Amino acid sequence: MRRIGSVQILILVALAVCVGLQGTRVHAAPKGITDAQRTAYVAKAQVWDREQYEASRSLTVDAIKNGPTGEDAFTFNQAVTCRFVEPTLKNVIGGQTAKFYCGRGTDTAPCPECTVTQKELKVKYGSNPAANPEIYSEVIGTRLMWLLGFKADRDYPVRVTCVNCPADPWSVYQTFRGRVGGLDEHKPEDVARAASIAHDLGGARATRNFQSAVIEVKLPGDKLKVGDPKCESPANEATDPRCGGFSWKEIPTINPASGGAPREQLDAWQLLAAFMTHGDNKPGNQRLTCPAGSLAADGICSMTYVMIQDIGAGFGSAGFLGLGYRKADIGSWNSQSLWVDRNACRAKLTSIHELKNPTVSDAGRAFLAKLMDPAVLTDDKIAAIFEASRVTEKGDKFQGHPATVADWVGAFDRKRADLAQPCGGH
Repeated sequence: MRRIGSVQILILVALAVCVGLQGTRVHAAPKGITDAQRTAYVAKAQVWDREQYEASRSLTVDAIKNGPTGEDAFTFNQAVTCRFVEPTLKNVIGGQTAKFYCGRGTDTAPCPECTVTQKELKVKYGSNPAANPEIYSEVIGTRLMWLLGFKADRDYPVRVTCVNCPADPWSVYQTFRGRVGGLDEHKPEDVARAASIAHDLGGARATRNFQSAVIEVKLPGDKLKVGDPKCESPANEATDPRCGGFSWKEIPTINPASGGAPREQLDAWQLLAAFMTHGDNKPGNQRLTCPAGSLAADGICSMTYVMIQDIGAGFGSAGFLGLGYRKADIGSWNSQSLWVDRNACRAKLTSIHELKNPTVSDAGRAFLAKLMDPAVLTDDKIAAIFEASRVTEKGDKFQGHPATVADWVGAFDRKRADLAQPCGGH
């Protein structure tokens, strides 16, 4: 898991006294920002980037299919060979869906056949095309947000050959996480204990192929989290917005007078979340971030953004009372209404978390509708998003036949046609 490092002002708690048989030990607090700094960063946060949106308007269909370029970029369906990275106390992975780290190898564990230069890449995968629907919904969501000008991580659909890999990489990371709770990465004896635990997990190693896989690359920049020891736990990062995330309940604290996003952009962002059925919107699935290039010489972030960082449960529907999700499911998504009450501008979003059936302004609806203008975001560009996701490999049926990219585009067009109509009695 990536630490904030030097991006924020460093806060050191002088002494944390622990009295016992070994005497007194001194611990430095984790690096991070203060609660007051976080409040100020949220107040001036943006959600939409005009420059990003304008640049996306001229992208070709092939460029959309390949995805964002730059460092750590991959092309559509690229064949990637990498070496399984054993779990350690520094790379514990949270969440519930299958993923693992894979990289270039090391001096002690070389990988001459590896085709990547990165030390660690996060690979999300399915043991078969239908096993992990998130590998499709995340590509659809991140590509759409990228084209519309909202910040998003980069997800690249690839075919992975994993060298020295267990048969079930995710079970290794999951079991490891469950057994190392309470161990401290700063204590050599705990590090050794964790290495011993990892060594005994997963059975025989071999070269494994994962045809249904996505490499997730974080948006360049730094997660802004408070310097609190509790924020070192992945479990707390998922639930406490102070630990780098963002709660939708904090929307009212984004203040245009402080330089924050205007109301219509905030409403458009919430409406987009409903459009994508982002029901699993707990604080850890959003992020407060300082994008690359926004760090001033004095260590202060000059421009902050809040963004959706995990849209894995999207493009489907939530179950009764928001329990359970159908992910990247065209039948569910197609039948999901955009509005609970158009006259009240109340969008449809079932969730057990903070953002549920959000009420927005017609100005926010109009802002999002303009970004989705069919004259700019043409059907062939929408098709490129769904083609890039490889969602048809999932094997779903739609209206009695195997779901096609054209079916997904049709569902998208019906929703944005609904979006184009005013709400709130206008």
